[in-house]
Formats: sequence, C-alpha cells, structure tokens
Amino acid sequence: SGGTWQARLGSTGVAGSDNALFDGPRDVAVDASGNIYVADTYNHRVQKFNSSRIYVATLGVTGSPGTDNSHFNYPNGVAVGGNGNIYVADTYNHRVQVFNSSFVHQFTIGETGVSGEDFGHLAWPQDVTVDASGRIYVVDDWGHRVQVFDSNGDYLTTIGGSGGSRTGQLRDARGIALDSVGNVYLTDRDNSRIQKFAPGVEGWEQVNINGFGERNNRAVLSLAFFDDTLYAGIINWDTGGEIWRMSSPWTAVITGGLGYTYNVGIDHLIEFKGDLYAGTRADATNGGEVWRSSDGTGWNRVVSGGFGDPTNGEVFRFAVFNDTLYASTRSYTDTHGTEIWRSSSGDAGDWTRVVANGFSDADNESAPGFEVFNGYLYAGTWNYDTGGEIWRTSDGENWTQVNSDGFGDDNDAIASFAVFNGYLYAGTMRDSAGGQVWRCSAGSGCNEDSDWEQVVGDGFGSTDNRYAAALIVSDDYLYCVTRNDETGAEVWRTDDGANWEQVGPDGFGDSNNTGSYWDNSVVAGSLYIGTWNWANGGEVWQLAGSEIYLPIILKSYP
Repeated sequence: SGGTWQARLGSTGVAGSDNALFDGPRDVAVDASGNIYVADTYNHRVQKFNSSRIYVATLGVTGSPGTDNSHFNYPNGVAVGGNGNIYVADTYNHRVQVFNSSFVHQFTIGETGVSGEDFGHLAWPQDVTVDASGRIYVVDDWGHRVQVFDSNGDYLTTIGGSGGSRTGQLRDARGIALDSVGNVYLTDRDNSRIQKFAPGVEGWEQVNINGFGERNNRAVLSLAFFDDTLYAGIINWDTGGEIWRMSSPWTAVITGGLGYTYNVGIDHLIEFKGDLYAGTRADATNGGEVWRSSDGTGWNRVVSGGFGDPTNGEVFRFAVFNDTLYASTRSYTDTHGTEIWRSSSGDAGDWTRVVANGFSDADNESAPGFEVFNGYLYAGTWNYDTGGEIWRTSDGENWTQVNSDGFGDDNDAIASFAVFNGYLYAGTMRDSAGGQVWRCSAGSGCNEDSDWEQVVGDGFGSTDNRYAAALIVSDDYLYCVTRNDETGAEVWRTDDGANWEQVGPDGFGDSNNTGSYWDNSVVAGSLYIGTWNWANGGEVWQLAGSEIYLPIILKSYP
C-alpha cells in the first residue's frame, strides 16, 4: 500500500533462462492463493511462483518454441480464473491455451499456427483475462478486437472488430483489465488512449450472436414474424444469403442463397395468405427472385430472373394492398428504373407489372418504401439525380406523384414510411446534410408539397445521420432508426410526431452498427431492430422487456 516497493522477481537488467531470471516478461497474474504466474515471452514459457516468490513450476519448455500442447511460441499474456484454470495468450501460435491447476491442457481457443479474423481464429493474441462468470476475453491484436468466449471456449461476442480511431474502434490493442462490476478497460496503443466498455446497453438487449456466429453475415437485411416466430434475412457475399428463425437458440432455415450463391441477401420478408415470402438480392446476370414457404423451412421459387429482366437485380420490398401482394425491384442498369409487380395469389406465372421504368424516370432506381394509408398504396423512390419521389395508387394500376422531387432537394431520396396518429410519415436519405422526416395528415389529402410538413431537420441535429433509414410504430411511439457511419446508428422516438428523444447510445454502444436496412429490418410489437455491422456481423436488438439471450459484453464509453 502507499506505493512502497516490496519485492522483486528476476534480476534487474539481467536476462536469462534459469528459474531465477526472465527474458522479456510481458504479463503477470495472481491466483486466489497468491501464487504468481509470469509470461516469460522470449523463454517461451510461463513461470509459477508461490506467494513467497519461490519458484514452483514451469508451463512450456524453456527456450524451446513449439506448437503442441506442451510448448508455447512467444506467449504474451497469462490469466488465472476463479476455478484455478490458467489461460495463456500464445501469441505466435495464434491461440489461447487453457490448463487446469495441475497444468493439464483442457482446450485451445483458435487454431494452432493459423491466423484469421473469423470467429474461429485469432491473429496475434496479446493478452487474456477471465471474469467472475468464467467468460474469457482475448485481446486479438491484428483483428483490432477483443474476442469473448464462454467458459468452454465457445464464441460469445466481439468488442471492437475494425481498425481506426472512432469510438469503439481499436488500433494495436495490447492490454485488458476488468473491474468488479464487469467494465472492460483496453490499452488502445496506437490511438494513445484507454477505452472503457460497460456490460450491457441500458434499455436494449442483443438477442443473437454477432452475425449468427459468422462474421461474413454482415447485416440483418430483413425481419418478420411468421407463425409467431421471428425470422431474420441475412446478407453474405461469400456463400449466399441466409434465413434464420428465433428458437432456442436461433436456427438457420436457409443458407447458401436458397441454393444459388448469387442470391447474396434476403432483402425483405413478409407474410401473405398464410405463406412467408422472401425477396432476394442478386446481380444483373441472374436477377432478383421471390421465394415462399408454408412452414418457414421448405422453400419454393415463384419468381426468377428479375421478373424476366435480370437487370432487376433485387426484389427490394413487398407490400400487401387490397388482398394483393406487391413487390418492387432495384434496377442494376441505367436504362430503366424500378419496377413494381403484383399478384393476387403469389403463384409462379401470376405476376403482372404495374409500374415500369421508375414511373417513367430511369433515375428512380428503386422503391425502398411502401405504405398503405387512407385507402392508398404509397411508394417512395431512391433517386439521387432529381430527388426521391412519392407516388400513390388506389387501384394498383394508376399512380400519381404527391410530392415535388426530393421535397425540393435533389439530394433527398425517400427511405422509409410509417403511419402514426393519423399521419403518413416519410423518412429521407441526404448524404450531404442528414436525413429528414416529413408528414402529411389524412385530412390534408397528401396530394402535394403544401400538404407535407417537415418534423425532423437535418439528421436530428447531426449531418452524420445521413438517412432516416427506418420508421416503425411500436407501443404508442413512432421510432426512427438512422444510418450513421461515424458514431453508429441512432434510435429516436416520439409520442406526438413533433418532439423526439434519442433512445439508447449511438450504435447500441458500437460505432460498427451503422444502421438498419430501411423499414425491412425493423418489426413492431416487442420492437426488434436488425443492423449492418461490417466488423462483426449483423446484430438483432430488442427494446428491453424479455430475458437476455446470452451474456453479451457491449460497448459504452467513459
């Protein structure tokens, strides 16, 4: 106490390999009995001393690097758990070795000698620690992250995951410590800072493992309830889109792009006449597709080849209007714009095009928003040439534009819709100045710009909130989820449409959670929001109210 020097292990300025000396020691740990463990890096060993600093034993083989369970290769970190297990960050072997108190090897985290940034591998782990529940935290240097595993070594979650200087990013993280309430402290060396992360996000719960356990599942594109079960559509550019459903635990019902890897994502999910429909994100060679299932498990294709034109690369959004299923496309060519198709049955061969060439404007490349309001079906377009347009129809065949392009701003595209307290709300995308929210009332007719009023200015006060990406009504509130590539997506809500408050921290505490995929990835009831997360895979967040699915370590800042 008081900073008074007590004792020394080793000899100052003298490197060596006998049991009284060290060579490049990098870490130290103490167990409940006061035993001391030293990661003696250049000697490729861990030395154990008792509380009187008397040598007891060696883990590893002095001066002999190796890859079997008796050897280390430049170990940098060591920790001791409450159960007496010893954890060694075996840096050059890209693994963490776990031994019991008798030095018997228990299991390995990572793959010996193989580095990688997926969840099954480590890349130059630098340090390791263990919390009171036995969760294992590994500082994974080249992955710019901390990987968290349960007491058996199974992956739980990631802190960080991308290199950079934003809050929550890391650059050459080296050391880690925990306090008594579970806060995590990281030495973020090349950013010249210490970052603090707290367990949990107040008011929110993450209900899936990042990317459903696969880092390349970069985003949750769609969420929908079917037979009282939550389904999630995923994008994976490597192996094809996936569909998962929330059971105990989550279960994959479709992988590999429904059998076609060009179906890289599941843009939207919707229930129609007792079946679950999925629209796919593909390419300009194969075109977007529509699939359906009666039970969520067995799937059949009902539309292929982009409705006969493969440059309809995505089936972007669905809507049900007048007992008919509508589908919009995203055009992967500049020769024509979005198309809207419809079917009263959803069957193959029973689809009719009701909008061609982007409402006669090829710059309307997609229609990411649909909403039914006051007897009309509304569609909003993505147009960064002259600005997004809002069109409506009462019969599905005859359409009328009801706003000026981009509400007078050619950078203002239409992203999202919701109906709340007698108003139709529209969220916009504005790369240069931040997204906006507009509304019109049923009484106004919603026929022209004078019927619309702006209720949210540029990005809720931050131009980094480039998109009002999703609007959703849940439990008497209207929620807006923004896209923000700097500090992470924000969730705002209002009970009157005019006064808004932010709910929870930016990015759910992680700047890598940059946003949701329009209205497609939010569902009401017990509010769920799916995210884009390029670093660690898409996440699903639920407004607080259910049991926590797993012990997640989430991000918060001092």
